[in-house]
Amino acid sequence: MKKVLIILFTIGLLMFIGFGLATYFEMKKVSNTPSHPLNYEKDYQKEDDSIKKLQVNGQLADIKVKHGKHFSVKAKSGDKAHTEITSELKNSTLIVKEAQKGPRINFNFKGTKPADITITVPDHKLEKVDLHNDTSDITIEGLKAEQVEAVTNTGDIQFKNSKSNQLDLKSDTGDIELLKTEFKDVTAQSDTGDIIIKSINGDANIDTRTDTGDIKLDYAKAPKNTKLVDKTDEDNGSEIRINQPQLKDEKYGQGNFKVQVDTDTGNVVIN
Repeated sequence: MKKVLIILFTIGLLMFIGFGLATYFEMKKVSNTPSHPLNYEKDYQKEDDSIKKLQVNGQLADIKVKHGKHFSVKAKSGDKAHTEITSELKNSTLIVKEAQKGPRINFNFKGTKPADITITVPDHKLEKVDLHNDTSDITIEGLKAEQVEAVTNTGDIQFKNSKSNQLDLKSDTGDIELLKTEFKDVTAQSDTGDIIIKSINGDANIDTRTDTGDIKLDYAKAPKNTKLVDKTDEDNGSEIRINQPQLKDEKYGQGNFKVQVDTDTGNVVIN
């Protein structure tokens, strides 16, 4: 009898847990569906040739800039009762803004996922791109620009398959990653996060700084005229490993280009 009671109790407990989990996930699914979903879309095809600069100011939304046929701005998710997206063309600059009508806090408002903002840019080089976000990610793919500044307080910054002479990237709490991106000058700074730069195409000025995080630099083409400046704090346990032959002696050629690595409590690897 005791054995039967134990079996019945176990079955009941499993059924209780199962129904509880099913109810939790269903409620979470419903709560993440906004009652009035945001759906913003504006096309700038007629202004393609006149747009020279891009400026984006976000708060909670994830920001994505990618290659497309024409300039356009799209936003989805979020809740239009609490989020306002605007875009306008002013003095050859496409300006995109997100405004929150409620508290600017980095968690879902009433369980609703924040908005996603996507800006498409055609295949011509912009003079300058300014991307500023408070508490979400910034992703750039297939962008051509003379100068790019990307700043987020809490979020990751990622570049893919892009070209820019000068990059200025900063995240207080988040990773910074460059993949197959051509540049001549990059500054990447994170207080708490890793900095990863892959497929570096030879000589370039690179300034990487992170208080708590690792730094990894991978060269696709060996540098010929570069000086390495090591500012890692080895007293705090930081370690640097140089696998790139041209930088093992800290200077190759005349050293006209400078690679600086600076971390307080992380490791540095240069391949």
